[in-house]
Amino acid sequence: MKNVLLYVHVPFCSSKCHLCSWVSPIPTTQLVKSRSHYEDYTRAVVREIESSARSLSKSNLESKLVYFVGGT
Repeated sequence: MKNVLLYVHVPFCSSKCHLCSWVSPIPTTQLVKSRSHYEDYTRAVVREIESSARSLSKSNLESKLVYFVGGT
C-alpha cells in the first residue's frame, strides 16, 4: 500500500507571512473577519478528510500524516 500526505491550510491568519502573500489575493482584513467561520471550516475539513480516507482506501493508498498549516 502506498502512502500519501494530506495538507490542510488553516486560513484564519491575523497577518500574512511571505509564503501566503504570493498565493492569496485576499486582504489580511478579510482573513481576520472570516474567523466567525471557524466551526463551519472545521466541519468541512473533517468531512473532506473522511471523504479522502474512503477514496484512498479504494485506490490502495493510505495517509499516515496530515499537515495542518497556516493560522499565524
